Amino acid sequence: MAVESWKLFFEIGGLIVLALTFIFGGGAWMTTNILNKRQDAQLRAFDKGLIEAKRALSEAEKANLRLRAQVADVENQTTIAQKDLVSLQKAAADARAAQQRVQLALAREQERAAVAERALLEVQHRIADRHIDAQSRDALITILAAFRPVPSIRFTVNGSTPEAIRFATEIARVLDDAGWTAVLSESSVATYIGSNPQGLFICVHDLSNVPPEAMTLQAAFRAGGFESIGIGDPTLKVGETVILVGVK
Repeated sequence: MAVESWKLFFEIGGLIVLALTFIFGGGAWMTTNILNKRQDAQLRAFDKGLIEAKRALSEAEKANLRLRAQVADVENQTTIAQKDLVSLQKAAADARAAQQRVQLALAREQERAAVAERALLEVQHRIADRHIDAQSRDALITILAAFRPVPSIRFTVNGSTPEAIRFATEIARVLDDAGWTAVLSESSVATYIGSNPQGLFICVHDLSNVPPEAMTLQAAFRAGGFESIGIGDPTLKVGETVILVGVK
């Protein structure tokens, strides 16, 4: 091949290389611009997302702070409520203790009042006149009237007080209403029990051989609410029964 031909070949090849360089350079520049634009868009989107994320994080931190403040406030209120509860429990315990002390004191006072009332009733009973009321009279007559044969007894008052005389009179009236014969005797019996005996006595000759009417009298007095004491007096006749009314 001639030199001119090689020259032409190389010139054409250079043109082709230049054209390819231009084409590939332009393609590289265009694709670079496209990539840059895409990267810029991606960077802007990333920045925007980052800003949104930071904003959301900031809001979350603010919300977290608010929640922490609310939790702290609730914890503070809980602490106060617990202190108040402890105070209320202590006050309730103190109130219960005070109530128990008051109840104990009240119980002691009620016991003292009951004891005083019983003592008063006992004193009133001791100082009150003996009296045969309607209920006692019925109980006495029911037992005495059933006794047969109708006995004749005597009774005496070995006490000079008006109360003993009135009580003896009531006994004599009940005996009479029951059909018994009661004879008032001024003679002294059972002088060994004292010159001014206290209580109600049924005197017989021998306590080992008590007459039936004496046992009936004692049962009748007990049914009427009056306790009587059996006395053996050898000065009395065998089978004789004497009611002795002493002082109260």
